[in-house]
Amino acid sequence: MAIVQRQELGKNRPAAAKRSTIFGLAVLLVIVGLLGVAVALLPAQLAQIFSSDPIIIDFFIQIRFPLAAVMVRMHTQTGRDILLVFILTSLTVVTAGFDEL
Repeated sequence: MAIVQRQELGKNRPAAAKRSTIFGLAVLLVIVGLLGVAVALLPAQLAQIFSSDPIIIDFFIQIRFPLAAVMVRMHTQTGRDILLVFILTSLTVVTAGFDEL
């Protein structure tokens, strides 16, 4: 997404850069949401990917909601960082003398 954004800015198409950023963030939020739901609703199945120990699986089931919340929070933080990079890149291009943007 960052590459497409910079290519669009380089082609003097800030609206296309903004669209690609918004699309990328939307995809990120959908994937993160699905992962959070999967952890919350299918904890035993996901735990069995990593361990066959019943104690570990039971522990994973017990912590499924906090774990889902941490996963969603962590990955939405990544989305916020992407948005910040877009804003700073756009400002850098504009202040570098590209008045067309």
